[in-house]
Amino acid sequence: MNHDGSAIDSKKIESSSKSLDGSKQDNQKKWWQWLIMYPTIFIAIIGAIPTALGYYKSWRIGVPFDKTQIALEQNRLWQKNYECSKSEFMSIKNNHNVEVGTIICLSGIS
Repeated sequence: MNHDGSAIDSKKIESSSKSLDGSKQDNQKKWWQWLIMYPTIFIAIIGAIPTALGYYKSWRIGVPFDKTQIALEQNRLWQKNYECSKSEFMSIKNNHNVEVGTIICLSGIS
């Protein structure tokens, strides 16, 4: 008997924990069931991937997170200028024996 005076039928409780094919159900949920039940967790994880990649990139090149894009752009420009410095040096000498020289680089070409 139960403490409130009613009797509990153990066969009724046992039969309610069985599925239709007669086997007992496993109450533990699989990882993909949790993702279906809580889609906001899944969406938040997917949304955090670009930030995680940004932190990895900043760690790899050794700059603060908020300066990563600027550092990558500066690196690209330095490499472009270095390639340009291998071009031919042209100079002109004027009547006062002053020589001015330059390296002409194409602009606007990446």
